[in-house]
Amino acid sequence: MKKLKICLLLHIFVTVLNAQPPTDKEELFRERESYKRELADLQKQLKQIQGSKQKTLADYRIIQDKMEVRQKLVNNIGRELGYIDRDMSKTQREMNQLNAKLDTLKQAYAKSIVYAYKNRNNYDFLTFIFSSNNFNDALKRIQYLKSYRNYRARQAEDIRKYKNFLLGKTKELDIKKKEKSSVLGNQNVELNELAGDRNELDNTVKQITSKEKNIGGLIAKIKKRQNRITAQIIAINRRDEILRKKALDLEKKRIKELEDAKARAEAKARADAAKNNPGTKPPKIVPPKVVTPKTVKPKVDEPVYTVAEVNANASFEQNRGRFTYPLQGSYISTRFGVQDLGGVKFNNEGTTFETNSPGSSVVAIFTGTVSSIYDDEGTKQVFITHGRYKSVYANLTSTSVSIGQQVSTGQVIGRSAASEEGTGRGVLEFMMFKDNKIENPERWIRK
Repeated sequence: MKKLKICLLLHIFVTVLNAQPPTDKEELFRERESYKRELADLQKQLKQIQGSKQKTLADYRIIQDKMEVRQKLVNNIGRELGYIDRDMSKTQREMNQLNAKLDTLKQAYAKSIVYAYKNRNNYDFLTFIFSSNNFNDALKRIQYLKSYRNYRARQAEDIRKYKNFLLGKTKELDIKKKEKSSVLGNQNVELNELAGDRNELDNTVKQITSKEKNIGGLIAKIKKRQNRITAQIIAINRRDEILRKKALDLEKKRIKELEDAKARAEAKARADAAKNNPGTKPPKIVPPKVVTPKTVKPKVDEPVYTVAEVNANASFEQNRGRFTYPLQGSYISTRFGVQDLGGVKFNNEGTTFETNSPGSSVVAIFTGTVSSIYDDEGTKQVFITHGRYKSVYANLTSTSVSIGQQVSTGQVIGRSAASEEGTGRGVLEFMMFKDNKIENPERWIRK
């Protein structure tokens, strides 16, 4: 029983030492690989647009994105270093426990050896056995001596096992030290790359601002165009609402006229029946139920929409995140939302797409109706209605659609004009609206 307890305790101790607590190291690795792929894609984009010697907002945006992703990568490595440090501390604690246990085993074994040596004459095997009172007592003494010998053998075996455990933990600690050194090296590389990205960003800002009296001039042009687009959207929605109400009023008037005509016809029929058959009560005629056009009850301050429009809107919303880039072969040069360009901040209400040269095809992101084509300081803007949503394609040099035309997903609607920055690149300013509210196009476009 004592032997069984010792073995069980040893097994439990070894299991605890070898047990590995769950960590997020695998998740960190997957996250890091994702960041590396994203950095490679951004570097590919940057290389694609660096044929021009002039720096533009596209360069600025991509370098900013690179810095953001690389900082995430550095943070990822920092978290891994934290895991390694915790593992090293744990391993060192286990080694300290093993050393303490080993010292205890060695001391116990040494005491048993010394004790056996000092009492070797008194505990002589034959003397001890032959001094028994009877045969059963002799058997018990033989069993005791065997147990004692096995106990000492187990002591020696336990010492050997703990030495092997300690050796394994020492090797494990050495591996973790080498791993930490390697990860620190990777972190230093990424920090140097981040510093290089920061210098590249500063140089890009200098080049951009050197072309304008200040970068605010370029921002003002963008904002001016977007304000004109927003005003045009409001005007289109107001026009559509008026047309929609007129159509509904005409439909109601037509239905009322039909009902009146039926009522007159029924009255005449009853009168004729009474005249031809005096004393007979004319049959009661139940007029047929007239189906009025359905409309969707609006929320507060929202326009009235027909069922057909709501269905179109639902179809559009079901494709969120699946729409193609509206400018073929392009990359995003300026993102939606608050932008910081060389310390000058502005809120970009659309998304700018660029290609290496003007004249690329501009396509409809989804099925809809061309609701307006607007001339804007030498370029054109196309407005397409998708139920309650509208997509706007600005800075076109030409269009291939007309107002009221039904367009399908991916249909070419025009060609992109050149960038106002004078870089020779093609640019499309793209905006999206739900009613009069601006939407973030990047939530709808396929990544």
